[in-house]
This record gives sequence, structure tokens and C-alpha cells, in this order.
Amino acid sequence: MSRKSFENSKNLMKNIVFSDQIKLLMKTLGLKQASLAVKLGLSQGVISEFASGSREPSKEFLLGLSKLGVSLDWFLTGEGEILITQNDKKHPFIAELEAIVDKKLEKIEARIAEIEGRINAGPSKAPDSGMFVSEPEPEYGEEQEDIIYVEGIAAGKPIFQSEARSTIPVPKRYIKTKPEDYYVGHIKGTSMTAAGIPDGVLVLIRISDVPRDGAIQVVECQGEATLKRMREIPGKGWKICFDDHTGRYIEIGPGDEFHIQGDFIAVLPEDA
Repeated sequence: MSRKSFENSKNLMKNIVFSDQIKLLMKTLGLKQASLAVKLGLSQGVISEFASGSREPSKEFLLGLSKLGVSLDWFLTGEGEILITQNDKKHPFIAELEAIVDKKLEKIEARIAEIEGRINAGPSKAPDSGMFVSEPEPEYGEEQEDIIYVEGIAAGKPIFQSEARSTIPVPKRYIKTKPEDYYVGHIKGTSMTAAGIPDGVLVLIRISDVPRDGAIQVVECQGEATLKRMREIPGKGWKICFDDHTGRYIEIGPGDEFHIQGDFIAVLPEDA
């Protein structure tokens, strides 16, 4: 696509009010926001934002219009007919945009197929935990919450947990209670790899101060924090167990001081 053609397309788009285009389109098709949302595979709230002008139409929205037979040339530039025919020639800018959207959609469909495959295969049980480890897959365009982030949680020898505080966005589907009930930590070490928690990942922790037998928890001993699986020794205290097939553990006697800082919830996706 030539630079001149691209600049001409941009100039045409500057004069278009997308909210007006959407309203005219719904009137032409005889659809309300809810019906249009269903046909495009989007939420009614998103369509409402497009129609009010508070949010610009997304690539997915444009691709959906194209599949409905709507002329993207008309929608983006105001030129031509609203509905296309087989003989309509696409504007070069529109053709390029559709190619970009198609490529993105292929990646999304591949991810969906991967997720469906994992669901059909069934959940995987964490070794000796009595619990299922939740590892939801990322969802495209989902809402997020800003959660407190701490520097270091050891999956290895306990290390000092940084008091530095910042926030990191986390998909809302992980947050089952109040956002302030959670924090995110950066794992350092390889002692929890058998539980699916490798070195370098971000993990979501829900604040708790109650030790639970078999649970993976952040435990603080003498000012140092580590992520381990807790095992109760009836009448004798606790074991802080490595989950790396080595059988190693740190024993805590009845008189030894320790504090639980939280329960492991999930390894966060890389784009969280």
C-alpha cells in the first residue's frame, strides 16, 4: 500500500464519527445493540461503548462487520454503500486492515483450540496435595485488577521478602474476593517445579495467616519468606516441604516461630 493511499485513507477517517456510523448501521440492519452484539460475538457493553463514542471500534468489531456483509470502506470513510456486493472492490486500506485482523484471529482461534484440548483432557492433580492447581488460560481483552506486587518469594532457600510495593495488572477471573486480599510475587528458585511452579514466574497469593496441611503457602521464618507445601506433624509441629521429588523439608517444632503470609492461587500467564 502506497504512503499516499494510506495518508488519503487516514484523512477520510478523521471526518468520520464512528458512533454515528454504528447508529446508522443498526437502523439499516434493523438491529438493536443486544442483537448486534450477538451477531458480532461481542458483549452488549462493548457495543454500547462504541455507539456512545466513549471507545473506538476494535479490529474484532470491524472483522465482524465485514462478515455481516457491511462495507468497511463505508464504515471507515463514509464512501460507498453500507452493504457490499460480490462485485464491490475493496479499498487497499480496508484489505490491509482485514489481513491484519485475520492474522490476529487465527492466533486467538489456535489458543481457544488449545484450551479446549486441555479441558477435554481433564484437570491435572497436584502431587499429594488433595487439591487441584488452578491454571486458567489468558483470555483475549479481559478485564484486569491492579494487585500489590512484592519482589521476592523463594522456591528454594528462604530469602528476605522485599517490602517494596508497586502494582501489577491481574486478570479479574483470578480474583474471587476483594482485590486487597491478594498480592503477586516473583518466584526465585526451583524447589516447587513438581507442583508446576518454575523459577521466574509470577504467582498470585491470597493473604492468609492459617497453616493448612497439604496446601502450598507462603511461610515466613525469621523474617525470610518462601513458597512451600505445608505438612502437619500431629503433636510435633510442621514440615515446610520442597515439591521437587527430592523429599527435602524444613522442620518447624512446636516452639519455633513462623508466620503464614498467604495461600498459593495460581501461576499467572506471561502476559498478565
